[in-house]
Amino acid sequence: MITFGMASLEEIYQINQFAEKMGETPYPFSGLYMVCRKAGELAGYCVIRVHSAYAELIDAILLKEDKDDALKIVLIKSALNAIDLAGTKNVVCKNSKMKDILEKLEFTRNEQNDYILNLEGYFKPCSCKKK
Repeated sequence: MITFGMASLEEIYQINQFAEKMGETPYPFSGLYMVCRKAGELAGYCVIRVHSAYAELIDAILLKEDKDDALKIVLIKSALNAIDLAGTKNVVCKNSKMKDILEKLEFTRNEQNDYILNLEGYFKPCSCKKK
């Protein structure tokens, strides 16, 4: 079973160990860490830093390859939904390595070549009719 949720403190440490092994700077502990778990084991993570007027999507990593990006898309959307529910509507991403997935998620580029997304109306209400 695949589940999504906020990272535990232990998972945040584990995520930063992965980042260091990949030669990356550890992520900020003040960030929002959304994780996906397969059979209870960490399978991927998304890191977002919330600022006063916007949120910054820092990175999204799956620990095993996902050829069609479906799991990574759901993981990032889970994190975006969390910040949307918290009231933040503007998202920026400066991580150009995520270009392809950002375009699938409807991010566009601004004048500074950052990827941006406005969450106003992004998560539309269910269109199914209640009986």
